[in-house]
Amino acid sequence: LGLEVWSAPVNEWFLYRNFRRNMHSILDFDWGCLLTTVIKNWVQLKDEHRLSHPFLRGLETIHEPSTDKILTLAKPYIHKTFEGEAIMSVGKALDFINRGVSGLVNTIPFTCMPGTIATIILKKVSEDYGNIPNLTIAYDGLSQANTTIRLETFAHQAKEFKERQR
Repeated sequence: LGLEVWSAPVNEWFLYRNFRRNMHSILDFDWGCLLTTVIKNWVQLKDEHRLSHPFLRGLETIHEPSTDKILTLAKPYIHKTFEGEAIMSVGKALDFINRGVSGLVNTIPFTCMPGTIATIILKKVSEDYGNIPNLTIAYDGLSQANTTIRLETFAHQAKEFKERQR
């Protein structure tokens, strides 16, 4: 449809889980778990850097903010103690907006509670950021005839939004 697509990296979820595990370890005084998670996080970040390094010049979205930065971005909409995918979806959407995207697509499993929460909050985010086009598509394993029309409409809106931003 003539759009460039940016996708949140899967590693973001693993680093977020480490962040939460560290937080719970501190609250529970579980220093062994904290040490293990700190080491695991360090290894994962090192591997991420090693694997992404060859692509630094060609991919605009290769530089990923820290989990703490994503949670900070989401803070006006969701408190960082709210656990689950919703806070990461909102924070990542704000990261993408700050990098200049022209629209947001939130894909969620059908009846997914964190996805539904993110959908509601992303409507407010859209309003706060000049009515940036925002589309949620829920997948239930069945083909839906209106998905193509919704995507075409979104593509048109995103292109118009980009023109207005110039």
